[in-house]
Amino acid sequence: MRIHVVGPGAIGSLLAFHLKRATTHSVVLHPRMKPQTLVDLSKRETAIQIFSPGSSQVEVTSGLELEYPGDSTSQKPIDALVVTTKAQHAKRAIEELAPRLSRLSTLFLLCNGLPSIIPAVTQDIFPRDTRPSFIVGHTSHGVHRVDAPVVQESTVCHGTWKHAGMGRVVCAVWSDSDAEDTANKERQDSPSLITMKSALLACRALDVTFIDYKDWQTTALAKLAVNCAVNAASALIGTTNASLLSPTAYPFLSAVLQEVAAVFAAEAEAEGLDGHHDVLAHEHLLKTTLDMIASTQNNVSSTLADVRRVQAAAEPEPYTELAHMNGWISTLGRKHGIITPLNDALPALVETKCQALAKGL
Repeated sequence: MRIHVVGPGAIGSLLAFHLKRATTHSVVLHPRMKPQTLVDLSKRETAIQIFSPGSSQVEVTSGLELEYPGDSTSQKPIDALVVTTKAQHAKRAIEELAPRLSRLSTLFLLCNGLPSIIPAVTQDIFPRDTRPSFIVGHTSHGVHRVDAPVVQESTVCHGTWKHAGMGRVVCAVWSDSDAEDTANKERQDSPSLITMKSALLACRALDVTFIDYKDWQTTALAKLAVNCAVNAASALIGTTNASLLSPTAYPFLSAVLQEVAAVFAAEAEAEGLDGHHDVLAHEHLLKTTLDMIASTQNNVSSTLADVRRVQAAAEPEPYTELAHMNGWISTLGRKHGIITPLNDALPALVETKCQALAKGL
């Protein structure tokens, strides 16, 4: 099987690296743009370099393939698509590849802010009778770029990445609430879904697990809460996650999560969700966040990486995916009449910082 990866940034590159190493499947990367120094578009092979946690030795996986935007040479059907784009780019990325997807395909969504975009990327793009299978996931691995893509004589090196903090990948097969039980059962038995699950589980270095979808929804909300607290703060401070271990950061993290927990409680009551209150309570969310910061303290958050890219190159607005993290909490807060002043302010503050950097201020 050919596994396509759209949005091969930090997490996408880490996953592609291990999929290529752990399986016999072909892995095809879909960068947003071709390197400016690449003239010969016949160069279709690439390599990924990873520094493992605690190691000064770089590991290399080669033999990955490349497809560039607007590439007319590769329009074959896609059996398996991994989506690791920024949340704000996920829907468009899938729409661009939708003509090559079918009900026989499987998509693996591994984006930040996934609870806020699942309806848009699963149900809005595909008619019910042609809807593919979906695996959804979230990860606590910490990864950031060390070197940008480099064009060499015989190949393109997609980039060098530092795996700064070990975590896990928690997955579930998405259950289509619009579909009949028989349709969901057919998707569970889809050959591409079975093969994709097997490929992910083969990546033992990433600690991939599959759980029931309803349980996954709770863990995904907890992960989103961590992102709400950590990503905006690290982007504003401008340092690795380690700075958030300071006692002076604790009140801020706690206050952000207090708003998140209140919104989750109201949403759970409104939707009749039982049995998950402890996991999404303030105390548990705060502990989960502090544990994650400790395990990824040498990592640069994805939002800080976005901010730094604004300084290095022209990036389209919105610059970050905070609208799908803190912004989603604000939306749910308004729905339930709960004020969320910190979560309201954080995306605007970070976007303002990005706009200033883009203007060279």
